[in-house]
Amino acid sequence: MKKYLRPYFEVLKLLKRHPFKLAELILFSFIGTLIEGFGLALLLPILEGTSTKNGILGDIPVVSSLFVAINELALDERVRIAAVFLILTFTIRSLFLAGAQILSSILEIQTEGKLQRRIFKQVQAVQISYIHGEKQGNILEVLNRHTNQTGMLISEVINGITSLLAVIAYIGVMVWISWELTLITVFLQLLITIFVRQRLSDRIKVLAYKARTLGMQVSSLLVENLSAAKLIHLFSRETYTQKRFSDVQNSYISHYLRSEIVLKLSVPLYNFLNGLVIGLILIASTFVLPDQTDVWLGQVILFIIIIFRLMGPAARFNYANSRISQLEPGLESVQNLLRREDKPYLIDGELRFSRLKRGIQFEGVSFRYEEDEEKALKDITFQIPCGKMTAVVGESGAGKTTLVNLIARLYDPQSGRILLDGADLRDYQIDSWHTNVAVVSQDTFLFNATVVENLQFAKPQASKGEVIHAAKLAQAHEFIQKLPLKYETVLGDRGVRLSGGQQQRIAIARALLVNPQLLILDEATSDLDTETEKAIQSAIEKFSEGRTLFVIAHRLSTVKQADNIVVLLDGKVVEQGNHSKLMNRNGYYKRLVLSQDLSVEHSREDL
Repeated sequence: MKKYLRPYFEVLKLLKRHPFKLAELILFSFIGTLIEGFGLALLLPILEGTSTKNGILGDIPVVSSLFVAINELALDERVRIAAVFLILTFTIRSLFLAGAQILSSILEIQTEGKLQRRIFKQVQAVQISYIHGEKQGNILEVLNRHTNQTGMLISEVINGITSLLAVIAYIGVMVWISWELTLITVFLQLLITIFVRQRLSDRIKVLAYKARTLGMQVSSLLVENLSAAKLIHLFSRETYTQKRFSDVQNSYISHYLRSEIVLKLSVPLYNFLNGLVIGLILIASTFVLPDQTDVWLGQVILFIIIIFRLMGPAARFNYANSRISQLEPGLESVQNLLRREDKPYLIDGELRFSRLKRGIQFEGVSFRYEEDEEKALKDITFQIPCGKMTAVVGESGAGKTTLVNLIARLYDPQSGRILLDGADLRDYQIDSWHTNVAVVSQDTFLFNATVVENLQFAKPQASKGEVIHAAKLAQAHEFIQKLPLKYETVLGDRGVRLSGGQQQRIAIARALLVNPQLLILDEATSDLDTETEKAIQSAIEKFSEGRTLFVIAHRLSTVKQADNIVVLLDGKVVEQGNHSKLMNRNGYYKRLVLSQDLSVEHSREDL
């Protein structure tokens, strides 16, 4: 029983911030159904002109007085009164139920939008390692389809509650007519509900869970193939990727269709079972009701009419439960993504960072991305002096980019400390640190927006003059002026309208616009031609005078002027010093230099 009630409790938790709307909705539905039920209960006595002594509701004083007045009227007048009474009853009922439907739609849409905002906020708040470990398609599936399913689930839960209240209201009217027949009716309806739960709803839920998994695979494949479109065309893998997508999608459609078929078959099944109930009630009425007189026939007819009205909400209640079983996996996906206990978060500090005075100190820092992986950094210790240029070199996989991630505080080290002027980086408020740091990496990202919007993303309040100045420093102004709309040109998805080098220069300009205290360049000029690279390096040197510069470089010619060069090998610091000192040591750094044919240039400098 608990597992069947779980989605009801979960939906009520989601709606706890809208208690008045929910209460109004339930009240409107209940009143609307109650009015209809009692209206039907009074209709037959009005037509028959039943006296207070024989009337079904004659014990109520107001009704008794009404029956006395109506009993004195002619049949045609009673029919006209019954018609007006019927119109009023259904008008009032329709108004209340319309209000309930509007409130239900408001709750559904508002909750769906709120869940999407919460998921978006969660994706931004969670540590970046979680995002990298999840498929983007899965997150998009939860954000779009599963929040939509949760919205529909809310509507179905509300339908289930209001339908149950309607059933209770009709049962109340039925008890007035015959409590014996009411007991029989309720017992038979419970049997139908239990049968539907065990035979249909559980089957629907199994198929829905499988469809959810396959639906997430479909979204992941779509995102993956859109991102790899160029690669797919270059290797002529269109047929392979289409077949792969079709296989997963066909499996998803198969499971979802099967759940829909079972769900749709439930409706005629309800009707068939309800027909059996009515037949059994007719038979039972011959045993439990009074002598078979005109009053007996009127009671039977009225009871059957009310049962017919009862069957609607009873069927809706059972259908809602089956539909809830189909939609519940979507709710679970949303809850899993919003759950905080099983996800990594960076703990925000209390100190507000304002200015770097002495520098940054790595003190015995070790880090691994996953628990079962080898450490990317092992007991790293070195300094980044304030106002100086520090470079890090090493082969691929040595841990260079991991250092950048730690300095930018996208991750926290598992052991050791990173100190800012002697205070632990983790003690500072994250946003106060990020606003003073700018990172340009080899893997640039540009939005599908104008040039100026891409640049102002780093500093929304920047003036047009500041934007142009930053673009000139990054050697980007000249090619921007040649674009169709210059700074107002839309760059396309991920900056597709620009070359790799142009994208890199936009990214550098965006970083320079921030005017950061710490500028981090992670192989930022690797996609540029030699002349442009030298021009940008010269501009960065002028720009970074008095600022702290941290550079990751593969081409060692770009770091020869660094005040300190940190050499990494397998996640460890093996050498430190400036270019001349490291070349004189004949160590690992010199071997890297010689491997890039810089030995001749070094010899010339020594002369």
